Amino acid sequence: MESTSLKESKNGLLRFAVGTNEWLVVVFNFLVTGIVATACILRYVFTKDMAAFEEFLIPIAFWLYMTGGINGSAERSHICADILSSNMKDGLRRDVVIVVRGLLTIALSATFMVWAFKAVMWYIQIGQRSPVWHVPAWLAYSSIFVGMLMMTVFHIIHSKNDIQLFIKRNIKTNKVLETKPE
Repeated sequence: MESTSLKESKNGLLRFAVGTNEWLVVVFNFLVTGIVATACILRYVFTKDMAAFEEFLIPIAFWLYMTGGINGSAERSHICADILSSNMKDGLRRDVVIVVRGLLTIALSATFMVWAFKAVMWYIQIGQRSPVWHVPAWLAYSSIFVGMLMMTVFHIIHSKNDIQLFIKRNIKTNKVLETKPE
């Protein structure tokens, strides 16, 4: 019953957001790889230390992780521990479980998004920076807010599609009215 990837959406803005995010995953991946490789080469080949390289690496790694999460949410390929619906036969009960799961996912994602926003605002307010290169702490934490914002939006879209499919399969065909208790 579940809707498909948002890459195939008819909405141009949605396709642009998903495409941009996929591009960012690649960019952040290359940046993380480049920073770590540079640090290794400097340390083990030239016996030089790249001072506090992790101050740049950590915010980029945060962004890589969250853009990967956004990508998983858009494609509906993120890790899911939904044992219940995967072990149920197709039908009304399974469809209800999928809709309820989607609504709970939206509620949790929105809650985490609000917490992340508050954390970003707090880090901006206190002005915390890294000790050597003075990288602002909010830079890494803003990735959590943006990630949860995008994941919440994508979960809303997927859930809307699931609800529409639920209505089409179960309400319009009167399966809800015909269901007998077992």
